[in-house]
Amino acid sequence: MRKIDTEELKQIELKLLQAVDRLCRKEGIRYYLSGGTLLGAVRHKGFIPWDDDIDIAMPRPDFDRFIDLCLHSEQEFRICCNVNEPEYGYIFAKAWMPGTILKEDFCNRGHVESGVYIDICPIDGLGDTYEQAIHQYRKTTFLRELLVASNWQRFFRSSTRPVYHEPFRFALYVLSRFTSPGKLTARLDARLREVPFESAKYCAGIIGAYRTREIAEHDVFSDYIELEFEDNLFLAPRQYDVLLTQWFGDYMTPPPIEKRETHHTFEAFYTE
Repeated sequence: MRKIDTEELKQIELKLLQAVDRLCRKEGIRYYLSGGTLLGAVRHKGFIPWDDDIDIAMPRPDFDRFIDLCLHSEQEFRICCNVNEPEYGYIFAKAWMPGTILKEDFCNRGHVESGVYIDICPIDGLGDTYEQAIHQYRKTTFLRELLVASNWQRFFRSSTRPVYHEPFRFALYVLSRFTSPGKLTARLDARLREVPFESAKYCAGIIGAYRTREIAEHDVFSDYIELEFEDNLFLAPRQYDVLLTQWFGDYMTPPPIEKRETHHTFEAFYTE
């Protein structure tokens, strides 16, 4: 097997994004660039130079349609989600490239097969007021944290959390050994679906990295424009400034050099 370097990784991910975009446009499925990928499109018109992953999001009805299409028709990529992989330890899905494989250092306790991937996150309804949205979000907090820990192959020191979080992380790790990623995923998935996306005034990618800063009004997640990303046009929220400001603050100012790093814990290889 030959190791995939950073630039090759980005090109594979871009091909995956192009394939997902083609399928979504053909089938009328709503999606948009999210997280650091959205920031990269706005600030760099492509990948953030020190980042090497791609994130997109879909309203829950579109996410379900997308998963169903991928599972029942042949695509240029493979899909990995809690529908087709019982021990998959995430609520979001991964579209991954055949002919590649990952060597995980810490995660993938269920040893689910996948290769170089892009993340696809569902956007769920939370309620008709911001207070309801916060309440619904917090109802999922413990399950989300336990699910993260359940996917760890072993305990490890966090590179992003302060040291005083470590006892809590270790307690979650111990508790997670008494269940499985699959069981927790099923419980959390059911809870995320309690408030329909289409009728909710407030929505969020509940499993997103920015926690309650993910919460925004419904229109932010349902009205799209095209933005340039690596010489291609992809869909993005028309009100991207709302999300980017909530997530990053002054998002057009790059972080200091010492904070320009990726957080992947895997190595990628070609299988041939």
